[in-house]
Amino acid sequence: MSDDFHKFVWMDRLRGIAIIAIVIHHWLLFMPYKDSKLAVLIHTIAGTFVHLFFVISGCGLTISYFQRKPFSWTEWAKRRFARLIAPYWIIITLTFIFVNLAHFAMPAFITESYSWRVYLSYLSFWRNFYSPAWQLNPTFWFMPVILGLYLLFPVFVKILEKYGVAVLLGISVLI
Repeated sequence: MSDDFHKFVWMDRLRGIAIIAIVIHHWLLFMPYKDSKLAVLIHTIAGTFVHLFFVISGCGLTISYFQRKPFSWTEWAKRRFARLIAPYWIIITLTFIFVNLAHFAMPAFITESYSWRVYLSYLSFWRNFYSPAWQLNPTFWFMPVILGLYLLFPVFVKILEKYGVAVLLGISVLI
């Protein structure tokens, strides 16, 4: 294995811990004892790992950017689309179909059905701004956030290259 792999293995491990904490955070939302003091405490602590995951992922993207010369933003965007957006669209489509079919087949058990507007709000990443969509799959609130961060990433990298870390951190804090 290369030295670069060993240099940043701690980052992958920390990201893995954050992923486990995020899964626990969301899992507790669906448990019958979710309002117990212990569950609320674990839920709160695990929820902070969402922020850690975003920061570590951004660091990983930045390191990848500076290690790849020449860097192609087109290839970067294609990889992000193939790894994140396309699978997300597939999962949302299947969820939408499954929930609406389940409602049709078992309306007493699955009481909600969802309109095409809800489906389109997920596909267009406007789900967080359309409250009727919030319950179709509440755990996907982060996708519009990630898309926004991906859209801002090239701008942040250019600020980092041109003005340095202090200015980037200052802008990040203001945002």
